[in-house]
Amino acid sequence: MVEDFAKAAERAKKAGFDAVQLHGAHGYLINEFLSPLTNRRADEYGGNLENRARFLKEIIEAIRERVGDGYLLFIKLNGDDFLEGGFNIREAVEVSKWLESWGIGSLS
Repeated sequence: MVEDFAKAAERAKKAGFDAVQLHGAHGYLINEFLSPLTNRRADEYGGNLENRARFLKEIIEAIRERVGDGYLLFIKLNGDDFLEGGFNIREAVEVSKWLESWGIGSLS
């Protein structure tokens, strides 16, 4: 899946798009990894927040390898799942800090 995200971003760049936005909200796949309600994994992709964000980090790294650091990359990210035990604002703030260091240009 990580490579599929990267290939899609590369195709978008080749097609002339100025940027790509990842969808990490509203229960889509990236959000399912970030949320402890849907991510019940017991491996390196589950458990603590750093592990739950690993899938997203790998996607960003793979995209950067294909499109370079100068290509704009954004993400739509939940601030809160609004469900008890779900992804919350505290975690969203922490992930947002990581996203900046991983090369994300903007959050929405």
